[in-house]
Parts: sequence; structure tokens; C-alpha cells
Amino acid sequence: MTHSTPSPAPPASPADLAVDVLTRTFLRLEQHAPEPSDMYYGFLLRMAGTAPSLAALRRHIAPKLTALPALTHRLLLDGDQVRWKPDPGFDLTHHVRALPPGPATPLTAQTLLASGPDETRPRWHLWLRPGPTGNGWALYYLAHHAVHDATAMLHTLRVLLDDTTPPPPATEPAGSRRRGPLFFLLPDVLRTCQPAPPCRPRTESGATRHALAHDSVDVAGLRETARSAGVTTNQVHLAAMGQALASWPPDSPTRTPPRSERRPAWALMPVEFRPRGPQEPQPGGGNRFGLVRLPLPGALPRSARQLRAATAPARRKRVNRRKQALRSLMEDTPGRIAEWLLARVTDPRRSALTISNVHVPRPMSALGTPVEEIVAIPWLPPGHTCFSLLVSYNGKAALSVLTRSAAPHPRHLTDGWRRAVDALRSLERSAGPGARS
Repeated sequence: MTHSTPSPAPPASPADLAVDVLTRTFLRLEQHAPEPSDMYYGFLLRMAGTAPSLAALRRHIAPKLTALPALTHRLLLDGDQVRWKPDPGFDLTHHVRALPPGPATPLTAQTLLASGPDETRPRWHLWLRPGPTGNGWALYYLAHHAVHDATAMLHTLRVLLDDTTPPPPATEPAGSRRRGPLFFLLPDVLRTCQPAPPCRPRTESGATRHALAHDSVDVAGLRETARSAGVTTNQVHLAAMGQALASWPPDSPTRTPPRSERRPAWALMPVEFRPRGPQEPQPGGGNRFGLVRLPLPGALPRSARQLRAATAPARRKRVNRRKQALRSLMEDTPGRIAEWLLARVTDPRRSALTISNVHVPRPMSALGTPVEEIVAIPWLPPGHTCFSLLVSYNGKAALSVLTRSAAPHPRHLTDGWRRAVDALRSLERSAGPGARS
């Protein structure tokens, strides 16, 4: 397969590389991670046909880097100071490599970065993997979470791999920015002062084994269930995750839980506050989201009414109020205060897992070949035992779950999620789209 040399991407200024609350937080978290690779996450892209050569992939990517300064700059932590610095010895061959031919199965960041990430270089990597029989191929992309979030990461991959010019960066007219009062976040903070039920399964002392599982369902099924129940697809996803978590691990003895365990399990949900529209994120990427704590329903809703009640904290109106408040927290609140609140809400002793969700609205291609499937490779915040990331692309909603514990395997969680999604499809059609909010 041959490829014409793509036109150079428009240059982006290193000034686009912001150092904000989340940049500092993610970089400092690395000091507490059992393994530095725990701070890396990314995506697996699957394509049909014959794989390009490694040399062709590098030639395709090289001229695109001018538009992505985060990929040619080092991210350094010097005491309490975090700064971006150009890599004077940037070497693309260090970041774009090949794996032996094999199946395009999801691999953990710990497997891909077996030798450990190099902190003296830009914090990202891309691997090319040809199919075992010459048919089909895959790309694995990883980056430190301090570099960019999932939306900016997907934009980065589109700039690197597509032959077409992406839409211009998203901008907001002067004076159009909406701010939300911080008291919308007060319930999240106050709930962290209440006694929390134990988050099972717990990490055994010294256990660092990682396990990754994934499963997928049709996006159309999720949307139809949400439409018939008068909720959002994210609410359906949360209800299914709540049911899966309630029966995880599957071999738990049947018993009446003590009162402390009858409280709902709490999950963290990232809420993005980028401007919406057909445009793409800024070239610098960064992290443009906040986190809220949500109670998960412990029993599978048996009706549309129960589903709406069980997932009411994730209603669109409530999430939108928090979105503007989270933006004020991350962009306007003094750093020390914002970091303290963020640490309080994300305390691993008070959240069972993170439930992240990203939608890829437009088809992607890699060196002229359509991307058929995208599967997430989650990260693991220090102290947490489980992280989940759902990717909706090309008609499929693919869930990936990463755990760090002695047992059980996350496959039981993804299986339970898929069964719960299937069960929710049979909900009575007791309300129409007018109930959605």
C-alpha cells in the first residue's frame, strides 16, 4: 500500500499547551501510582486490509506534528511547578513503533509500556500491529492523562492519521461563556463527609496485577431503550453498570449485608465542559472536564419509571448545571482550593469505580483506511481498583474495564453490564421522549 505525502498541518502555538488544575493533578498523581504506566490510557483502532509499513506510518505522521505541540513537548514537574518544554532531541522513532504480527486484541498500558515510560520525553506512544495472516491491522495509542483527555486524544488521532483536514478548533464568542455557581457542587462535597460503604472488590496489599476486559452492544439498542424510557443513553449505561457492580464479584456468598453496605455504591462520572458543535478541540488538547459523584442503582429497574427514578442524579438538566459549575471550579477557582475539592470528591475510599463515556461523532480513517472499531484502554488512578470507559463509534458501544486486584476478573463486570443492557431493553414503554431531561 502506498500513500501520497500529506500536506503539512497548520502550525499550532506552544502557547496552546495549558497548565491547569488537571494537568498538575495528573502529573502529581504519578508520584503515588504503583506503576508510572498506570497514568497512561488510550485507544485501540482496528482496520481491515493490509497494514502499511512502519516507515510509511512515520512518514505520514511526521508533517502532522506541527499542529500538535503536545506531542513534541516534554511535560515536567519541578517541585510544585509544572511546565511544558520543547524536546530538543525529539525522535519520532521512539514514539511510533511496531508490534509483532498478532490479533488486534486490547492490551493494557502496563503491557504496552512493559519497560516503563520515559519521563524525559513527550508522554505518548503509538504502535502498529499487522494482523497475524496479513489481513487486518491495528494501532494502539497511549498518552499520559496530563497530556489530554479522551476528546482531545481522539482529535489528536484524527489529525495524525486522517488524510482530510479536520474542522477548525472550537472557539467561543467573546462574552458567551457561561459560568455556574459553585454551590451546585456542594452536594457532591457534603456526601463525601457521610460514612461510605466498603468498595468491593478491594485491592490486596502489594497486588499490582492488571486485567482488562471489553464487550460491546449496538448503539441503536441503547438509544431505543433510552427513548422509550424517557432518559438519556448515559442513564441507561449507568443503570446497567450499577446492576453489574451489585453482582460483582459473582461468587460472593448470599447474605444480608450490614447496614453500612446498604447505602448505594457511588461512582465518579467525568463531565466535559468544552463548547459543543461541529468543530474540534484546541490543538493543545488538555483536560477540559470535571468529576461528579453519582449513586448507582443496586437493583435492575423493572420499569421505565424505576429507571428514571434510579438514575435521576444523571438527568441532563442536573448534569448541565454541574457542568457550568465544574468549569468555574477548574478555570476560576484558586488552584489550592480546586485541587482540595477534586481530591475530596475522587477519594478512592468513597467511590466504587469511574464510569466514563465518550462518543465519536464522525467516521475516522488511518492512512486512507476506514477505522472499523475503537476500543478504549483505560487508566487506573492511584488507590482505585477499577476504571471503565465506554466508546460509541460506528454503531457499537464498546465498554472497557481495567482492574488492579487479586480477583475477580473484570470480564464478570463487562458480562454483567451486557446482560443488564439486554434486560433494560424490555422495559415497559410507559413514557415517551417528553419525559427526558
